[in-house]
Amino acid sequence: MSEPDASVRRTAILGGAFDPIHRGHIVLAEQVITHTNVESILLVPAYRHPLKQERTHAPFEKRVEMVKIAIEGTSNLSVCTVEKDDALSGYSIDTIKRLKEIYPESTFDFVIGADLLSTLSKWHKLSELMDEADLLICARPGFFMDVASYPFVTKSKIIQTKTPDISSTTLRRLLRDKNYEEAESLLPAGVLDYIKQEGLYK
Repeated sequence: MSEPDASVRRTAILGGAFDPIHRGHIVLAEQVITHTNVESILLVPAYRHPLKQERTHAPFEKRVEMVKIAIEGTSNLSVCTVEKDDALSGYSIDTIKRLKEIYPESTFDFVIGADLLSTLSKWHKLSELMDEADLLICARPGFFMDVASYPFVTKSKIIQTKTPDISSTTLRRLLRDKNYEEAESLLPAGVLDYIKQEGLYK
């Protein structure tokens, strides 16, 4: 598990399947740092995903390696494998609590896209989660951010991010169809070479 700089006091958590990680994830992380007082972001690949019944398409270790390749050379982005290392439930509240134990010097924010607002009420122990971390709600193409329609959302900040409209599902289809030129335009540098090397998403 990569560790954030010990001097950093405000850290954001960006979770996801990262199946595979794409340019939209990286742009989102960069814009969170640009538009907030967040100094470091932990990218947390999901080991278990309670709200999703479908399996991931690439093994956890391969998804972690793709994240490492995607963030290589960045000083304020790191990958965190705590969900697997500590056999966590996959619920965000448990991940946040464990990270606060590991990094007591940090204050945590939790990054979500506007597309998740409609399902947020189903999250496990949501009110407790919002007690543990502020939500950073980021714009997503095609989704209207009307937080007032979700009165249960507290301690949140809206960020008018502008990210490319990339779907991991579409990206996997491009890779399956060997449409590598278009796929490469959506992937961080080096990730396509790794996908081809490991024979992923066939």
